Amino acid sequence: NTNDGISMVQTAESSLAEIGGALSRMRELAVQSSSEVLQATERAYLNTEFVAVRAEITRIADVTEFNGLKLSNAAATIGVQVGIRNSTDDRVSVVLQDADATALGVNATAINSAATAQAAITTLDTAIDSNNSSRAAYGSVQNTLTSALHNLESYSENLVAAESRIRVVDFASETADMTRNSIFQQA
Repeated sequence: NTNDGISMVQTAESSLAEIGGALSRMRELAVQSSSEVLQATERAYLNTEFVAVRAEITRIADVTEFNGLKLSNAAATIGVQVGIRNSTDDRVSVVLQDADATALGVNATAINSAATAQAAITTLDTAIDSNNSSRAAYGSVQNTLTSALHNLESYSENLVAAESRIRVVDFASETADMTRNSIFQQA
């Protein structure tokens, strides 16, 4: 379960990395378009790419899933069972981050004029910060799951070692008893 949880978080985080790259590209386009020396035709070219990249953000969010679970287009909390008991200490909660263009606040941005491009820069900075915050949340929960995994591995290894020591002691004791009984029988 823990490894599955780690894989799920890694999948979600990688989609946010791609979305972060798209947001950075949108910001570059907004900075280019914010200059008033551009002609309307040049700005229209920039806006065409801007709109396409914005649509790609939503597409990435819509198709990112793990085992049928949508990871980036709706906020939800998923419990990952990492222990053997039915307690909250045996589960790690993963808060899925909503990362489509609407959730990031860039769905209505445009760069078809210098003024809208300048406003888009501020909006994109906020979206980039939000995306980075979501990535940090995934990194934090991945560290928690990795720590839980290491603890489970250590726990399992120590239980096997303890069982092995008990079996070795029992075997040695039984061998000594058998030898003693054999000597008594021969005597």
